[in-house]
Amino acid sequence: ANQAAKKLKQSNEQFLKTMMIALGVVNVVYLLLSLPSMLWWDSFSYFNWAGWIFAFGCCIGCYFILLTSSRCTYDDKNKLISAGEDLRGGGLLTYVVDIFGVICAIQLLSCFHNYAWGLLLVIPIFAGTKIWKSVLSPFIFNGFSQPQ
Repeated sequence: ANQAAKKLKQSNEQFLKTMMIALGVVNVVYLLLSLPSMLWWDSFSYFNWAGWIFAFGCCIGCYFILLTSSRCTYDDKNKLISAGEDLRGGGLLTYVVDIFGVICAIQLLSCFHNYAWGLLLVIPIFAGTKIWKSVLSPFIFNGFSQPQ
């Protein structure tokens, strides 16, 4: 069992490292591609800065959610007890990874057109439909159904 926890710990560390590299690459590419509009074309507005800061903040938030979820626990002898959640294992954490990916993709698309920031609306629309289908709709239309 301890060997499985060690493998999961290594897998999570590699996954988080890959996400941090992706975050760095996306932001460097964004800033490099936006550099001409910042310096010469004068078309990089406060809207662009706000979008970049928002996207960067959301990605950092997603990263820290995953980092916290994969936190290991040790016993008093510093022996690994649990390697945390499996970041590739499914569940709600896959939504966090998907949000990270969508935001990074939109950030890169926004280098070519400012209206790409509008695609960020996909995230709350998707969340709203999931909440409606999973929670609200069954509750509203079925009410409080008591098990027989």
